[in-house]
Amino acid sequence: MTTHGYNGSHVLFRQAKARALAAQRFAEEAAQKRVVGDSDMERRQRERGAVIATVILAQGAAEGYVNWVFLQAGVTGSGTWIDRWAGLRNAAAALRREHKFGLEKERRNFFTPFFGALFAV
Repeated sequence: MTTHGYNGSHVLFRQAKARALAAQRFAEEAAQKRVVGDSDMERRQRERGAVIATVILAQGAAEGYVNWVFLQAGVTGSGTWIDRWAGLRNAAAALRREHKFGLEKERRNFFTPFFGALFAV
């Protein structure tokens, strides 16, 4: 097993959290502008941009974490991000950690048609 001491997914997660908080702040500012009769368009646009950035950064953090765990375990991931997430069981077993977890079949079936093709490797 190779040990990689740096997990970059933490950086992406912190940025996703910061953008989520910014989106919330922009929404509150837009509501205040609307109450006083000013245009809230600029703040709503900033809110939308922050929400989009949050989703992208959160996805990157999740994928980065999975890939980091695979590196730690010396396991090669393949397929879509859904397949790689399910493959965490193999990585956990290789690291001698709890490996009885994963996406339930119902959730996996829900995600696959929508996101499987989009994020295929």
